[in-house]
Amino acid sequence: MIDYLFNINIIFRTPLKFFKSRFNKEELQQFFTQKDVQEALFLSSPNLLSEFKKWQNGGITAKTEEEKLIFSLLKYALRMHSRCTPYGLFASCGVVENNDDNNIIISKEDYKRSTRLDMNFTCALALELAKKPFIQPFLKFYPNTSIYRLHDKIRYIEYFYRDKRRIHQISAVDNSDYLQQIIEKSKQGATLRQLAELLTNEEIGYTEAEAFVKEIIDAEILVSELEPSVTGEELLIQILNVLINIRQNHPNVELNQLISVLQFTQNNLLNVDVKIGNEINIYENIADYLKQLNIPFELNKLFQTDLFLSNKPSISETNEKNKNALTKALRVLNKLSFIRENANLKSFKESFYQRYEDQEVLLAEVLDNETGIGYSANNNQTGDYSPLVEQLILPASMDVANEFKYYKQQSFLFKKLIKAHQYKEKTISIKEEDVKEFEEDWSNLPESISVMYSHLGIKNGESKLSLASVGGSSAINLLGRFGAGNKDIEEVIREVAQHEQNLNPDKIIASVLHLPESRTGNILFRPIIREYEIPYLSKSTLPQEQQILLDDLFVSVRNNKIILRSKRLNKEVIPRLDNAHNYSYNALPVYHFLCDLQIQNLREGLFFDWGSLKNEFSFLPRVEIENVVINSATWQLQKEQFKILFEKNNINKDVIEWQEKWQIPDLILLVEGDNELLIDLKNDWSLKMFISEIKNQQFIVLKEFLFEKETAFVKDNQGNSYTNEFIAILQKNTSTPSQTKESEDKQSYSATKEETKIMEQFHPEVVVSRSFPIGSEWLYYKIYCGVKTADNILTAVIKPLTELLIKQQLIDSWFFIRYADPDVHLRIRFHFSDTSKIGEVIRLFYKAVNEYQVSGLIWKIQTDTYQREIERYGKLSMILSEQLFFFDSSCTINLLSKIKGNEGEELRWLFGIKAVDELLNVFQYTTEQKLYLLEKLKTGFAVEFNMNKSLKIQLDKKYRDKRNIIEIFLLDDTELNKKYGFITTLLNTHKTNISPVVQQILNMGQSNMLELPLNDLSASYIHMLLNRLFKNKQRLHEMVVYDFMWRTYRSVLAKEKQLAN
Repeated sequence: MIDYLFNINIIFRTPLKFFKSRFNKEELQQFFTQKDVQEALFLSSPNLLSEFKKWQNGGITAKTEEEKLIFSLLKYALRMHSRCTPYGLFASCGVVENNDDNNIIISKEDYKRSTRLDMNFTCALALELAKKPFIQPFLKFYPNTSIYRLHDKIRYIEYFYRDKRRIHQISAVDNSDYLQQIIEKSKQGATLRQLAELLTNEEIGYTEAEAFVKEIIDAEILVSELEPSVTGEELLIQILNVLINIRQNHPNVELNQLISVLQFTQNNLLNVDVKIGNEINIYENIADYLKQLNIPFELNKLFQTDLFLSNKPSISETNEKNKNALTKALRVLNKLSFIRENANLKSFKESFYQRYEDQEVLLAEVLDNETGIGYSANNNQTGDYSPLVEQLILPASMDVANEFKYYKQQSFLFKKLIKAHQYKEKTISIKEEDVKEFEEDWSNLPESISVMYSHLGIKNGESKLSLASVGGSSAINLLGRFGAGNKDIEEVIREVAQHEQNLNPDKIIASVLHLPESRTGNILFRPIIREYEIPYLSKSTLPQEQQILLDDLFVSVRNNKIILRSKRLNKEVIPRLDNAHNYSYNALPVYHFLCDLQIQNLREGLFFDWGSLKNEFSFLPRVEIENVVINSATWQLQKEQFKILFEKNNINKDVIEWQEKWQIPDLILLVEGDNELLIDLKNDWSLKMFISEIKNQQFIVLKEFLFEKETAFVKDNQGNSYTNEFIAILQKNTSTPSQTKESEDKQSYSATKEETKIMEQFHPEVVVSRSFPIGSEWLYYKIYCGVKTADNILTAVIKPLTELLIKQQLIDSWFFIRYADPDVHLRIRFHFSDTSKIGEVIRLFYKAVNEYQVSGLIWKIQTDTYQREIERYGKLSMILSEQLFFFDSSCTINLLSKIKGNEGEELRWLFGIKAVDELLNVFQYTTEQKLYLLEKLKTGFAVEFNMNKSLKIQLDKKYRDKRNIIEIFLLDDTELNKKYGFITTLLNTHKTNISPVVQQILNMGQSNMLELPLNDLSASYIHMLLNRLFKNKQRLHEMVVYDFMWRTYRSVLAKEKQLAN
C-alpha cells in the first residue's frame, strides 16, 4: 500500500508566451522586435540579439548566413512558446493552490522576476578582492574546508583557474606546531594580524610571521570570508556586507569607490526586476560600470535571471479525482520499476571492508586517492591536472559487455511491445490487473519524491495527464535553486526539509555545500533550509556548531550498510544535495561519495524502461495507465530511414510520404540527450531547420508532442493556450527503514553469450613459457598507491633502483605498466639472467620502497605470477616485445623525471604524440599507412566512448587550439629541438635502443613468421606506450591522441597529394 501523501502545494511551470509552432520570416522578425522578447534574448545571448538587429537593418543578406540566423532565432522563439523548463525570462515557475476550478488563468501581472550577477562574475570578484591590500589585512580567514591530517602531513584540495574553469588538485604540506596553531586559531575566524601575532615571539619577528601566514593563505590552506557560498544570501550581498563592515573601522577611498560600484549595481538590478521588457542599455550601463573593477567577464555570462509567478493561481489539479489517477499510475509504475544498485557504493563497500574491515575511519583518509581507497573508478583519478582531456564532457556510456541483466518487468513489457507491433498498435494500455504478479514496495523510496507531469486538458470530463519523472533523493532537488528568488517556493522546500528530518529524529540530515565550477553556482545556489550543512570547498554561513566539517566525518560499513557519522555530534549523518546538479561527471571523490550516499539502499525513483531490447525497434508505442501517459511514442531511426528528406526531389511530397510510412505526426520533438527541439513539419522554416539538424546524423530520436492547444489546461485572460508542467510532492508518512532489502538478485537473472575461442596454435614447435611464478626468471610486484604517488615512485624509487640493479648486473631488463583492478597500482616486472640473485633484488626493492610504505602512500605491495599475453604479442615475437617494453619504460621514467607542474603535464601528452610517431617511423610506416592505422584506432575508441556530435565538437575545438604545437612536435624537428631539446635527445636515444629490436620484428614479418598482422602488433605497442606515459584516464587520453594524430596525418597527406598534382 502506498505510504505517501501529496503535499498541499504544487509547483507550476509554464513558458513566457502562449503556444505557437509556426513562423514565417516576417513573423519571426516581428516577434523579436517585442521588448520583453529582446530582453529575454539579450540575457541568454547578447550576440544573437546584435545579429538580429543587424539583420533587421539589412546588414545580413547572404542566404547561408541569413538561414543560419533564422534557425537560431527560431529555436529561441519555439522555446519561449513551448518549453516549460525555467531558463532566464523564457519560462516561469511558482506555487499553485488547490481548489475545484477547471483551469488555470494567468496574466502578465502575475509575473515577478529575480535578477542577480552571474556567479561566474561574483566568484572571480571575490577572489580578486581577497588579494587587495586595502581589504586583505582586515578579512577574517578560516581553514580550507577540505583540510585533514594524515600522518605528518596536512592534506587538502586547492584550486586554480585555467581557461576560466576551476581545476582542483590534491596538495600536501608538512604539519608543524606553527601551522597547527594557525589552523586552530582560524577556526573561529581570524585576521592576518591576529594570526601573525600568534606566532610572534623572541625568535620570530612580526614581519617574518606575517610572511609565513601570507604563504599559507596563498597556498589556500586558509580561505577568506569572501569565499563563495551556495546557500544563504546571494554572493554580491555577502561581499557588500563584508566590505561595509571593514569600512566601519578602516575607511579607505578605494574601498568607498568599490562599495559605491557594487551598490550601484545592486540597486540597478533591483530596478530591472520591476518589470519585463527593460531597455537593453540598462544592462549595458551596468556592464560598463562594472568594468572599472577590472574583473574580466563575458556579457552573456554576467546576469542571472529567474522568472516567477508571484500570485498563487488556483488549480483543480490535485482534486481527489486527479490525485487518484496519479496514485493509480504510480502504483503500477512502482511494480514496473526495479532496483538498480549503485555500482560505486557497492564497490566502495567491498573495497572498504577489504582494507579496513570493521574499523571506523576518517572519511577524508578513506577517500584520499593516494593513501585510501578513493571513490568511483573515474574519480580515483581526479584531483589531478590532465590538460589533454580536461573539460571534455563525455556522452553517457553504453553497455558493451557480453553479460546482460534481464528483469521480469522487462520481459512483461517486451511481450506487450511485440504484441503492439504485431497488431500495429500506437498505444499500449497497462492495467492494474496486468501487473498483479509484481511486488509493490514503497519502503525503499526516499522520504519525499517529486512527481513531474503535464496536464493535457480535459476531454469528455476526464483529465489527461502525462508523467515525465518520479523520484530524486528528495523532492527538494528540483525546487532548491528556485527557493532563492521566490519566498513561496522557499516555504515549500523548508516544510519538506523539516518533514524529512522529523522522519529521522535520531539522525542528522545535512545539506552538502560544494562549488565545482563558478558558473555551476547558478544552479546550486539556494536558501538555507536545513539545520546542518557539510561545507566542502564552499563556505557555510551557519554558526560553527551547525557546520559538519570534513575532519569530523567518519565512515564504517556495518551489515552491508555505509554509516557516515559526525564524531563531534555522535550521530549518523545523511547527506542531501538539495539541488538538481548532475554531480557525477569529473566530481571530486568526497563530493561524489556524499551525493551517491543520498540514495544508499534506495530506489532513486519510479521509472518506465523498455529495457535493453528497445534498441531493436524503430518505433516504440505510447504507454498509458488509464488516463495517464507514462511514456510517449518514440521513433528511433537510422540514416537509411530518414534519408528521403535529403533527396530534394519534392520536399513537401517527400515529407508527407515519410510521415505516412512511419506514422509521424506534424508536431514532434527532436531529442538529443536532455535537449528537446520542437519541430512542426507543416512549417517551412521549421522543416528546413529540422533537416539542417539531422543531415549529418547517423541516428535520430523523435518523440510525439502531446500538447493540444484546443484542450489546454492553462490559458491567459485573452484565451491563449499555454503548455504546462507541474511538480507535485509526495511525502512519506513513516520513516524509511535503516536497512532495506537487497532485491536486485532476486529480480534478475543473467544471460551470458557463449565465449568464443580466441586461442590459435601458432608454430607449435616453438616453446615459449607463459607463466612465471616467484623464483623464476621474472619477479613481479604490484604496488598499490595513488595516481600522483605512482609518478613519484617511478621517478624517485624505480628509476634509481633499476639503474642500480642493471649496473650491478642483478637484472638485465625490466618494465612497468599502470593498472586498476579496480585499485590503482603499478605492475613492475624484473627479469633475471641469473635467478640466484633474486634474494638481493628483493632486499634492495623493499629498502627502496620502505619510506613510501611507512607513510601510507603505498598501502599494499603484492607479488604475483607474470602471465605473458602470448595471444596478443605472438609466440615468436613475445621476447622481442618485452625488450620494447623495457626500452619504453626506461624512456618514460626519464621523461617523467624531467617534467614538472602544469607545463610538464602539457609536455607529457605532446611527448606521447611524438613518441608514437617515432615508433611508427621506426616500423617504417608511410604517412598513408599511419593514417590508416590511426583511423582504425580512432574509430575503435570513438565507439568505446560513445562518440556523438557534442564530443566531436569539443575535440574539434581542442584540436584547433592545440594544432600549432602539435604540428611542431610531429612535423618540425628543428623547432622542436630548439624549444625542447631534452625531448629530442630522449627520443633519439630511444630510437637507437629500439631500432634493432624492431628490425628483427620486421624481418620476421617479411619471412611470414609473425602470428599477428603488423598493424595489430603496432597498435598494442602504441597502447602500452601511452599506458605507461599517462598517469590517469589512460584510455580517454588514447582516444584524444589518436584523434589528433589522425587529423594531422590527414592534413599532411592532403598537402602531399596537392603538391603532387
